[in-house]
Amino acid sequence: MRAPGELAVACVAASGAYAPLWVAKDEGLFAKHGLDVSLRRLGPAAGIEALITGEVDLYAGGTAALTAAIDGADIVYIGSIVDRFVLSLFVPSGITSVIELAGRVVAVTQPGTPTDAGARLVLRGAGLVPDQDVRLAYLGAGTNILAALQRGGIQGGVLSPPTTALARRAGLRELVDLGKRPERFPQTAFVARRNDVDSGRDRLLRFFRGHSDGVRLARDTPARAREIIPRYTGVSESDVTAETYNAFAPCWEMPPFVAEAGIQSALSVSPHPRARLVRATDFIDHRCIARQFQQHDIPDRKLVNDVYTHDMDKSLDLAGLRPTFQQDAAVEQALRTNWSIVKDWTSARDSDLAEEPMVKPDLTTRMIEAGRQFLEELDRHKFRARACFWFYFAESDRWRFVVASPEMRVRGPLAAYRKLDALARKVTHAIELFGPGDVTVLKDNDSLVVVLRKAISPRPGIGGVRLTNAAVNGTFVDDAYIYRLT
Repeated sequence: MRAPGELAVACVAASGAYAPLWVAKDEGLFAKHGLDVSLRRLGPAAGIEALITGEVDLYAGGTAALTAAIDGADIVYIGSIVDRFVLSLFVPSGITSVIELAGRVVAVTQPGTPTDAGARLVLRGAGLVPDQDVRLAYLGAGTNILAALQRGGIQGGVLSPPTTALARRAGLRELVDLGKRPERFPQTAFVARRNDVDSGRDRLLRFFRGHSDGVRLARDTPARAREIIPRYTGVSESDVTAETYNAFAPCWEMPPFVAEAGIQSALSVSPHPRARLVRATDFIDHRCIARQFQQHDIPDRKLVNDVYTHDMDKSLDLAGLRPTFQQDAAVEQALRTNWSIVKDWTSARDSDLAEEPMVKPDLTTRMIEAGRQFLEELDRHKFRARACFWFYFAESDRWRFVVASPEMRVRGPLAAYRKLDALARKVTHAIELFGPGDVTVLKDNDSLVVVLRKAISPRPGIGGVRLTNAAVNGTFVDDAYIYRLT
């Protein structure tokens, strides 16, 4: 039984995401708030179990906690550490596209973790079905994934800093930087037992004050943070530490609210059968964070007013970025050009935009006609397209042209995709209408095709029907234009 001034935290990896925690611990910032914090290294499954049984008071990890909560564990996300992906997919240098991973093995840490979710997002984005077209292997630590990549036992692995720097040093190719994806995602967050949010609120408030101090100190004194990081990662090379710090420092959430959209992203990619039946808000409790920042972090009124002026040039000074900007602008023509466009942005222009409704990208007449030409090319070359349609994917805010065909099983995903890519280039305006990732090939029994078959009657020829705002067997179809569905 811990004393009232003690708090134990389970950390699931030696990741730079935890640097503010390490800084707060080593610099006595928790002690300043009357708290003795112990940090324990446990894997995701062990960490969740320790939280549930009371062995630790907080779990600092990713989406393994969400899986446990869906299964009925009485735990809740109460604060964010990193609310977006800081992960990369690495492959041997001979692999140049995600589609080439078809029939191969990609490694992640454990089921239900951010590395698992990230791998599934990347594979699905290339038209590959995880666990079918690509086998996912669970190897535990990132160092195990790196070792397997170097031995050739796997053909892909999802890694986070500092292991990413070691992978680059080993000559592996960074195929996908998931940090460039637009969606929020709870890569690392604080999770507590639900009843402790009430009964242990004082301890949690003091903890978050210490952690917030750690974020500020880590950002304000990079050199000191880089001294502390190797003590916990076990990697002492200065270039690796620098890459780790630089990758995570912009991503430490402050204020550390958990984004509802991030939890929803995790639910949307989760293989858990009940993930589509729950709401993101069921797993978030912001009372501690809201109380802390209401009482202790009210910003200076002048600073707020200065920022609100939308004076972009003044904002450089407010953020302390002018020296860095001037240094980068001296060598980057694109930066100078873009700055000349945005620096005169005004609040009046902002108001003008606010009056314009936010809408999804249009499905244009040219896109519809190009899709028809594409399908004609497929038929002409006897590519068996059982279903063919434009589909709007809300999570990535883009339209994709989808072809469902038994060729996926006969030719394999890579050969099928290459054939489609070659035929797409015969279409008028192909380059502008069918860019990378805009054409997706699926098996003819894919779940998306099955859903559409339940929504509309079979259409064997080349026609055209629009399906919008439709709920089909629990799946919401935002918008689709269907040429063929058999």
